[in-house]
Amino acid sequence: GMYGYVTLGLKGHAQAYPHPGHRGLDDASVIFWHGSTVSSTLNACDLVGTAAKRPGNTLRNRLAKAAHWVEYGPGRCLELARAIRSISISDDGHIAVGQRQVIELVSF
Repeated sequence: GMYGYVTLGLKGHAQAYPHPGHRGLDDASVIFWHGSTVSSTLNACDLVGTAAKRPGNTLRNRLAKAAHWVEYGPGRCLELARAIRSISISDDGHIAVGQRQVIELVSF
């Protein structure tokens, strides 16, 4: 797909960077948007599709790649990388967010 920019950083101080094409950034953005309701409103299948044999594992891998880019890429936002890594996905695709968001992640 076509990617534009991703805004990341602490709320109020976020900056835009060219989107690196990691789908996990978009996944994390959607998960954070849902917030604490995510476990009842979203499943890994909603993000990675039902064709994935192990949707929970697919989503975990995508989020791990995104967290690595956030930590070591041009934005270098450790707080956001930690927040992405705090998202837990069970094998059946259940999603839970581990920490309250003080960071911003928006893909556009």
